[in-house]
Amino acid sequence: MLLSDAQGIFLRATKDHTDLCRVCAAVANLHAANINQGFLPSLGTRFLYELYRCIGEHPECFLIAEEHDGEVMGFIAGTTGKRPLRSVLLRHPFRVFTALLPSLTNRHRIAGILAVARHVGTDHQSTKILPRAELLSMAVDVKLRGQGCAERLFKALEVQLGRANVSAFRIVAGSSLTAACRFYGKMGATEVERFQLHKGGVSIVFQKVVPTYIGVQA
Repeated sequence: MLLSDAQGIFLRATKDHTDLCRVCAAVANLHAANINQGFLPSLGTRFLYELYRCIGEHPECFLIAEEHDGEVMGFIAGTTGKRPLRSVLLRHPFRVFTALLPSLTNRHRIAGILAVARHVGTDHQSTKILPRAELLSMAVDVKLRGQGCAERLFKALEVQLGRANVSAFRIVAGSSLTAACRFYGKMGATEVERFQLHKGGVSIVFQKVVPTYIGVQA
């Protein structure tokens, strides 16, 4: 997990348990408050916490947060795709299962969980050859929007993927998230295709090439 300041300069990479838990709790709340049109927030902040904790602990994943005065104001999560994302969660099956227990009494949520599980780490029967690396999620606190935080986080993820020898990555976003889709286009991502993950909802797949200079070490 990486923490940065308002200029996007990395302060430290931390594996400290207390620090990781603090940041993941803040990230879970940011996700629930700002990506509330998606399915995952319906599973509760406890599940989101465990999701981001698994991502933050995994060597093939990146969880980057921007802090202001010790408060997490934005985050971005991504993976190199070298291992299926479901394997990231299965590293701590008891924690994840316990967090999901309240949702397992709702058949609609169970159906949603199964749909997500089928999608994760697959190409959803795509006819395209898509990058395995992926931008998984990102959110910025409403108080900081329009101040460059999203751009800094996006570029920070590109840097980490470039250093991991990733040449391109995918982004999947709901078509109803018009602001997010516009942002990805602004950052240079191009729409590749559309598919239906959940009934009644269409998702857009974007592809973003990592600039060639990013992976070069001085």
